[in-house]
Amino acid sequence: MPPKPPKPPLTHFLCLPLISDTSRPHFDASLSQLGQQLGKWSVFGKDGPGRALRPVGSLHLTLGVMSLREQGSIDGAAKFLQELDLTSLFNQSQEDMVASSNTPDPPTSEEERSVPTTSDSTRGRALQQPGANEREGIIAPLKVSMSSLGTMRSARSTTVLYTSPIDTSNRLLPFCTRVRYLFTKEGFMIEDTRPLKLHATILNTVYSVGGHQKANDDEVEGQGSKTPPPRRKRRKAPLKFDAQELLEQFDGFTWAENVTLKKLAICKMGAEKIKDEEGNIIDERYEEVAVKELF
Repeated sequence: MPPKPPKPPLTHFLCLPLISDTSRPHFDASLSQLGQQLGKWSVFGKDGPGRALRPVGSLHLTLGVMSLREQGSIDGAAKFLQELDLTSLFNQSQEDMVASSNTPDPPTSEEERSVPTTSDSTRGRALQQPGANEREGIIAPLKVSMSSLGTMRSARSTTVLYTSPIDTSNRLLPFCTRVRYLFTKEGFMIEDTRPLKLHATILNTVYSVGGHQKANDDEVEGQGSKTPPPRRKRRKAPLKFDAQELLEQFDGFTWAENVTLKKLAICKMGAEKIKDEEGNIIDERYEEVAVKELF
């Protein structure tokens, strides 16, 4: 059986940046509070979480990842982003949501099957139809609040903490799902068949200095041996920790409220380090190679 072809290297991603002059102070204060809490945990050592706590300037909601290895591919993706009709995408997303919400529940009796109900005929009609602004080509500002903490895998042994957006207008997820589909269809985005899970990573131990632990002996070649196999270095795995207490403590906690999402951006992988005059890293941000304003 021929070996599987290697996965293409990830070079860019499509996202909604979260940081602006208005939202930054809220995230600064919230992440500082989390950092102080994590500093009490021995699992992170005497220096605390360090770089595992993501810099405020790097926070974003990812729609999908890309492998754009040539300038022509980058230019093509940027052009496709600029040509998106965002008003139509918002309206289409709203219509899809209305259609889904108007699907009636199955009747439970003969009488219910023969008599239409007012609730079925009007469900969601006024609240979820595109508003006047959208019909006139103006997109109402899209605002979210970032709330609580979550982990991708078991909270008992995780490397990542994230916070999730709360969108009371119910426009964000359908819109982002539609945009992801279009970029994937055009071949710019790597296909992901899982439902889109919008989130902002606020802690990842893979970035932590010294935030790795040696892999178990049964995870490397030469199982059971205390000596690593010749010419192979023992792999280091990101530090895992039990986040159950943190999830309970920050359940319902608002990291930032009424964050206005202003743009879609194609960003390069690998955040750029921002340094002060003395050379100290004070922030990180991703380079935006293409931007499309939302409104």
